[in-house]
Parts: sequence; structure tokens; C-alpha cells
Amino acid sequence: MSKHWSIDEILIKLPIVNIKLRSVVDTKEARKDAAIGFVEGLQGVKVGFKSFDGSFVGADLNRNGELMASVRKMDAWETFELFRLPDGKIALRACNGKFVGAKLHEHSQLVADLPYVRDWETFTILQLADGKIAFRAFNNLYVSADLNRNGELVADRPEASGWEAFTLTLAP
Repeated sequence: MSKHWSIDEILIKLPIVNIKLRSVVDTKEARKDAAIGFVEGLQGVKVGFKSFDGSFVGADLNRNGELMASVRKMDAWETFELFRLPDGKIALRACNGKFVGAKLHEHSQLVADLPYVRDWETFTILQLADGKIAFRAFNNLYVSADLNRNGELVADRPEASGWEAFTLTLAP
């Protein structure tokens, strides 16, 4: 049985990564600058996230790294590395080595598709009253495991309630 960790317990374990963030302007120079300061080979704390219905969140490599809450068991695709950024936000690196971001041009869907961190790949993690956590994306909207979209993760909710609550678990 996995232990469910509180946000305070996890944040203590997280390495602070000195990632120099750049704006969301997507140019070759911005991509080069965005990666400055990220230490290759640095590992974050390996975690899994369970959605409100008990499904684990995974980066579906058959769907270009789209995040889905759709399986009952944590395996490689459902494991993420969690990093604490100097500004107190967090970054998530999926099993494909790419960072998770909310794509505004794709209905704020969460996708693990970039090898670097920009504003879109940062999240604020909040402890909810019931001990679960919520993720607030850079657009100030909460991440939801949307059952109407087969468990697809999207950052489009103005407040955190049922579908926006996740259980954080350390990966085995």
C-alpha cells in the first residue's frame, strides 16, 4: 500500500532547480534561453497522481504525451519527476523526459512535450482541506481530470473542487 504524502512532506524532499524562465514567445532563441540553468541529469522526486475517481494520471506516449487519468495502476507512464522552482512553483517531467505544460491553443490541455521549462510548464501546487492537492496552471485556472473527455487533463477550471483534486503518492 502506498503512503499518500502531504504537500509539506513532498516540498521538503524536492530539489530546488535553478531554471531560468522565459516568456512564452516561441522562437529558437527563446527555446535556447529557456533551457539555461537546468542541470542535465538532475532528478526530481518521483511521484504519481491519482485523480478523484482513483485513476492514475499518465503521459500517454501513444498520444504525443497527452496527460490522461485512465489507468488503475501506477507504472512507468504514470510516474513523474517533481521539481521545485526558485519562485515556489513546480515543474513536472514525464516518463518521456519532457516537461508538462498547459497548451492554451489546445483548450488548455496538459501535454508533456518540451525538453525545457517556460511559464506554460509551471504550476502552483495547493493543499486542499481534505488533504488532496490541486494544481493551478500559469493561466490561473485549475487542472481537472475531465471525465467528459475520457480523463484528459485540462487547465480550465476557475476553482478546485471534485474533478480538480488529486492524491499525491511517492512512486515505488
